[in-house]
Formats: sequence, structure tokens, C-alpha cells
Amino acid sequence: MVARGSVQVLGCLPGAGGLGSVAAAATSTLITTVYSPQARTERPSGYARAQLILGLAHAGLGAVDEAAAAGHAALAGSPPVWPTRVLAGKLDQVLTRDFADARQTVAFHDQYLQAGATTAARPRPRPGLDH
Repeated sequence: MVARGSVQVLGCLPGAGGLGSVAAAATSTLITTVYSPQARTERPSGYARAQLILGLAHAGLGAVDEAAAAGHAALAGSPPVWPTRVLAGKLDQVLTRDFADARQTVAFHDQYLQAGATTAARPRPRPGLDH
């Protein structure tokens, strides 16, 4: 038996074999079951991370279209929080490493950079000064 967290990221590992398909199917089912359109707006960070995990699984299977589409869905909502940015960065690394010449990779990379610029531009609370 593979731990849940392991299944989620196995799709992006070379040589993960059939586990990548399992990871993609399980994550897709999770998104459909847990993240209704209303839940996506109530829990945008969880939805975005689930999409990025799905994107990593698809990338591991060589499905660049599906990987990039999941990445775009993840970054299309509100500005990403730190854990979402980390996973988006992992997807960006995998896509640029394995599918450097694909237009989908370039489009996701641009969106990833834009999301980072948007996040950096948000004012941060100052400890002890902003409540």
C-alpha cells in the first residue's frame, strides 16, 4: 500500500509506471467529488493544490496538454498562497525540463511568473503593526 501523499506525487516521478495513472485518476476523482464549483470558491487553495497534483501526475505520464490545463486551472483563481506557489513551481520545473519546446509549457510558465508577480505585489502584514 502506498501512502496517500506518495500516490499524489508519484505521477511526476520517472519510472513510476502504472502509479502515475493511479495518481491521475485518484486526483481527478477527488477534484470532481470534493471541489464542486461552490467549494472551489470556498476553498480555493485546496482546489488549486489538487489541480497542481493532477498536473504533476499528467506530466509524469507525458500528457503535457492535461498537465498544463491543470496548472492553468490552479493559477486562474485568487492569488496563490505559499504552498500553492511551491507546487506550481514544481509543475513548472517538470514541464520546462521535460517539454521545453511545447507551447503549453511556455503558456504555463508565463502564467506561473505572472502569478508570482501578483503575489509579490500584495502588501504583507507587518508583525506588531498590522492586525
